[in-house]
Amino acid sequence: EWPHKIYYRMSYIVIIWFLCALFLLLNLCDKFHAFHDSFAECCRHRASVVFLALTIVCGILEYVLWSLVDENLLLKPEAIGDANFFISLVIIDVLWYAVFVFLFCSFASNWNTISYWMSETLWIQALLYITIVGYVFIAVCRALRRRIDDVSVSNSGSADGVAWYK
Repeated sequence: EWPHKIYYRMSYIVIIWFLCALFLLLNLCDKFHAFHDSFAECCRHRASVVFLALTIVCGILEYVLWSLVDENLLLKPEAIGDANFFISLVIIDVLWYAVFVFLFCSFASNWNTISYWMSETLWIQALLYITIVGYVFIAVCRALRRRIDDVSVSNSGSADGVAWYK
């Protein structure tokens, strides 16, 4: 049991490190918008729905398989053999990480919508400001979506462009 916990903790640390390094590199090269636009253009501009559906399907499948192992219903070493049981555990782990990959792809393909709602909805900003992680997230979002300096203001006082700063 003990080595497996270290394996999972190390894999989570590696995933978070990779995502942070990726976002910093994309921000340094000024390619963040091209990155999330490439996800949004997949599957004939239906990537947001496809990746979200894959996240849900893989998540449910992983939950069902893990429940079968945890409750010793169908997947037990005595019933299917040790080698097949190990293969089933590997499949469950692959599905677990596939959920995170598809969730990341869904987040990247829906970035314009997520960014818009985070910038325009006050109660979402208030919920994010409650936590330190949310505050850092908003600061990063504001840095990635820069202020529109040349915004023309109509007679009603509303800006034509969408920006984080009002």
